[in-house]
Amino acid sequence: YLLNNCLSLYRDKKDDQKLRNTYIHIKVLESANGIKNYFPHLYFCKYLRDTINRIIETKNDISQFDKLLDEFNDVKKEAYKAYEWCKDSDFMSYRVPFDECLFIDGEGEQQKKLHIASSYILPNNYEQIKFELDELSNDYQKFITLKGTIKETVKLTNEVNEAKKAFENAERKNIEILSIFSAIVLFVAGEIQLFRFITEAHEAIMYTLILTFSISVFILLIWVITRDNKITKTNWGLIIVLGVSSFICLYYVYNYPFPTQPKIEEYKTAIDKIQNLERKIAVDSLRILMLEKQ
Repeated sequence: YLLNNCLSLYRDKKDDQKLRNTYIHIKVLESANGIKNYFPHLYFCKYLRDTINRIIETKNDISQFDKLLDEFNDVKKEAYKAYEWCKDSDFMSYRVPFDECLFIDGEGEQQKKLHIASSYILPNNYEQIKFELDELSNDYQKFITLKGTIKETVKLTNEVNEAKKAFENAERKNIEILSIFSAIVLFVAGEIQLFRFITEAHEAIMYTLILTFSISVFILLIWVITRDNKITKTNWGLIIVLGVSSFICLYYVYNYPFPTQPKIEEYKTAIDKIQNLERKIAVDSLRILMLEKQ
């Protein structure tokens, strides 16, 4: 009787492991004392039925369907056997001795013995029990009928999920390729535009580092966004390392520019002389033309 109550308690608490262990314990006791109570088998059979129904509704743990269905059938057979045994022997589930159904109220001569009505258990209604067992048999036949349909549905669902995953992977790769290509084009175009206005080597390196850092962050963000999971510690580590290293490089280039190179200065001086000569030649050519016209 106590174990039967434990069985009910663990089911209400949804403690599947303790529920199974208690049912196994009851079966061991039945083998030892020869008493076959229908209740634990009927109750555990209902638990298996509810579990199978939940699997069908949620489509989760569908691999356990066949195993649970076989167990459901075995427990159902045990419940029928225990039912026949209880009915043939007119089994009373539990009856408390009369003395244990009384408690004393009052003191001295005013004491009264009162009977606890709830301590008496009504005889088993075997017609109702048989009806519940037949319902379980009908549920088992329903599960057998749905078995093929469920497997086919799960198969189709898996195929759809695989196709969806393949499509998402292909789409993700396309986004990554396009983003990298765009970054390369932007980098080249930006370099060409910047170097038209840069005269110092350290400025060229500084702007190149800034552009490289910006494009690297852009590519990294695209890579993170196209991942299924959120940003991981590794991703954060890459972002931090990239940011710190770029900041150090920019700080060094900005505060410690490269020394002026003699060759560069000579080249600049030569260019200035050539430009001055070209201007003088143009002016002299204009003067000659004016003199000829006069």
